[in-house]
Amino acid sequence: MLALWLALTICAAPASGDTELTAERLLHDGKRDLTTAEGRARLVSGGSIINAERIVYDEHKRIATAVGHVVVRNVDNGKLAVIADLVTVLLDDNKEVREIYLYDGQAQSKKDVSDEAFLAADTAEKLEKTGNIQALLQGNHLVREPNGWRVEYLELVPCECDYKNPSWSISSTEAVVDTKNDRVAVTNPVVKLWSVPVLWLPWLSLPLNDRQSGLLFPKPATAPVTGFGLELPVYLTLGRSADITLTPGFFLGGTQDNGLAGPKLSTEFRYAPSKRVTGKAILGLVYDFRTPRAVEQELARLRGSGHRGMRGEFAWQHVQDFDFGFGARADVNVHSDGDYNRDLTVDVLLSSTTYLRSGAKVFHRGRDHYLGLDVGLRQDIQWGYDLLGRRAELTLPYNAALFGPGTLQRLPAFTFGWLPPVLGPLRFEVEGEVVRLSPLYSKTGDEGVNAAGGMILPTPFLDGINRLYAPRGVVGTGDRIWQVGEREARTRLMALPKISVTAQPFGVFSASAFAAWRQFVWAGEASGNTWHRGYLLLGGRLETEVSRRFGRVRHVIQPLVEVRAVPFGAESYDAIVPYDAVDAAVPGISARVQGIAELRQRLMDGSNELLRVDVGQGLEFSGPRMEPTPGEFYGRVGSRIGWFSALGVLRFDPLANRVAYDGLTPVQPGRFTRASGRADVDDGRGHGAYFSYENVLMEGTMRSRQPIDLLFLVDRGFTTATRVQMITAGARWSFGPLSLRYDATLLQEQPNTTSTTPSDGRWVFQQHMVGVGFAPACDCWRVDVYAVQPLYPTIQPPQFIGGVTVSRFGTIGTR
Repeated sequence: MLALWLALTICAAPASGDTELTAERLLHDGKRDLTTAEGRARLVSGGSIINAERIVYDEHKRIATAVGHVVVRNVDNGKLAVIADLVTVLLDDNKEVREIYLYDGQAQSKKDVSDEAFLAADTAEKLEKTGNIQALLQGNHLVREPNGWRVEYLELVPCECDYKNPSWSISSTEAVVDTKNDRVAVTNPVVKLWSVPVLWLPWLSLPLNDRQSGLLFPKPATAPVTGFGLELPVYLTLGRSADITLTPGFFLGGTQDNGLAGPKLSTEFRYAPSKRVTGKAILGLVYDFRTPRAVEQELARLRGSGHRGMRGEFAWQHVQDFDFGFGARADVNVHSDGDYNRDLTVDVLLSSTTYLRSGAKVFHRGRDHYLGLDVGLRQDIQWGYDLLGRRAELTLPYNAALFGPGTLQRLPAFTFGWLPPVLGPLRFEVEGEVVRLSPLYSKTGDEGVNAAGGMILPTPFLDGINRLYAPRGVVGTGDRIWQVGEREARTRLMALPKISVTAQPFGVFSASAFAAWRQFVWAGEASGNTWHRGYLLLGGRLETEVSRRFGRVRHVIQPLVEVRAVPFGAESYDAIVPYDAVDAAVPGISARVQGIAELRQRLMDGSNELLRVDVGQGLEFSGPRMEPTPGEFYGRVGSRIGWFSALGVLRFDPLANRVAYDGLTPVQPGRFTRASGRADVDDGRGHGAYFSYENVLMEGTMRSRQPIDLLFLVDRGFTTATRVQMITAGARWSFGPLSLRYDATLLQEQPNTTSTTPSDGRWVFQQHMVGVGFAPACDCWRVDVYAVQPLYPTIQPPQFIGGVTVSRFGTIGTR
């Protein structure tokens, strides 16, 4: 028996490894060097393993023929698996696979699996559960090449969720699978959808992973502002830690006065050289053939003034963590001019953006301290000024603003915080900052002499609007020269020492209290004035929780009370006009005490919140006699049961009827400052719908005006009875590979008593959107078409956006 076993084991040269054939029954023909293995036959040669019901191996010619449930795995040149009923394998002098002939079978390129696990999958069922398929090749002849395999008469499926019934394929007489670079190069390919030819190309190169250089699918689009446009993205990998996408395109120009026309180039650069450094930069450039427009009237083009020229956008996000607690963050967003965003989209929400925010900071975070240096920038894009604040008109209207608004920036800000170790129930901490709030190009806000220094204390709405910047005939507007009445560049010093204590009285309550002193010092750079303010801040919070079970459902009740107080303070004679939330930490240092009582209830099924109901009431004592003033009563209701979820918010202000006449609408006795709700139905399988309603007073709620040191704000800014009401609804539905979506927005017209054609406050459609998607092969390939159409104040032609996405699609063209 030992002699027979040795005769059936074929040994190769030591340098090339062993070739071993095993089975339940073995028969060796010594004269012809033929070995026949039957029953669980297995042939191991170099980096290949063959499993079949029957294997005939010719040692002299180095040919193995496998029959019945054949599974071949090879790891010498990438992970290649062959599944067929009949396979013939030719080995080279080193006993490695040189050619493979297969009948009624397929070859698979595998990924996300180790060599050991891949070689151990000796059946088609095990192989299906091992790793992921990179590409499916249905050919009859595979020839090994230095960097991969050459396949003849193939049917290639690069990506599919059901490889047994593919919805698409690429057929060709020859293809080369480059396993070293994870690519497939196909000559004379024919793209088929459900076996129907739809596209022929002279040559096609497909990547086998998600990071391969190549030409991505074109992106056609049409819109009233840009006309028909076509963009052709090109994806390039820059090593393992960076890539870049170049997207050249061209827009023919729309039918509207706004918009743009001309060539466009977008560049997106992504990088991640280490786990602690990531970032992305986007640069978009357009040479606009359209003529410039007036700043005051964005639809009024300046005829005969040539092209608007180079325009664009820039965005950069960067996150980096250094050693020893140091770090850096950056988020930059810049447009060449204020019209750029409105010239690219007709979407109502996107085109109504008023500011672009940018920021960058470096910091050090230790165990008990924080130090930071940051810069914060805002670009006002409400008007058509360029990035430097210039306007395009050659001949300016009478008394027009030459430069754009002097938006206040943080240039720069130094922040610090110190939190020493806890001493029993006591904790002491200090935070502070030194910040310069200043326009970028001057020391004035340039609003004109009527701006009242930016003051927005209770005032009629139209009076407040008239104090803001506008490129019209107001003395001093847009000249970059500070005048009394305009905001000015200012430096602020702030310090906040704070001591707090926590306790659990009787073991059933959670209590906390704090005492702090906030001190400000301001210095005006244009006027030379200085101001100061300091006040004592007290606060406390008491809450508890009780619960009871009713079977699987648990009822939780959480009452809480929170108090804030400013007993006294000191400030300079001239009250400071607040520029930001820190300046407006409290509206004044006169004594006031605020409190909120809230009751929260929840019905829980495990971790699932079946129902939640919160109700609360605010109360303020202020003034020389500490007279009580009721705050808002509010309630929140939320529920999530199965496919259904809902949320409702109601805020009631008993003093809302004291709102002064705003010049737009008569005084109304309305008391609800906000009423909103949203309901969603989603089965988790692509079918769902939603409905939302929002009704809010234009001046906001007490909570939305909340200063950082108080619980709410009774004092108002602009006094107006005008309400903003909006309804948004939509639905989506999937019919197998086909998906449909519809969204619509309705709003209530603002009553206008000053117009010659006053509005009656009727509901109108503002915008709607229709989307159609088709993805029969998971996300391997899909077609999407969207149409967005503004309907108010005028009906505009829809903007169409379409695209074909193919996973890992590569280069199209000739060699």
